[in-house]
Amino acid sequence: MHWYGIIIASAVLIAVWLAMREARARGVNDDHILNLVLWALPFALIGARLYYVAFEWPYYAKHPARSSPFGTAASRFTVRLSRRLSCF
Repeated sequence: MHWYGIIIASAVLIAVWLAMREARARGVNDDHILNLVLWALPFALIGARLYYVAFEWPYYAKHPARSSPFGTAASRFTVRLSRRLSCF
């Protein structure tokens, strides 16, 4: 088990809880915080992966299928799906 993933997920949950608490204290709707998190979190994960791949470019230039954040199976699925969709 990778503890850093659990620690990061816990930190995100605590940050969202604190932000919602602060929003309530300032009279801001809680839904605005949740909407922000739902938009920001995926972009943050994608950006973090792009940053990692950019700084490990010599490895990923030789193994482009491994640059996917979801592993090689997802990379193969994405390539197959894009090939099928390009036929339309």
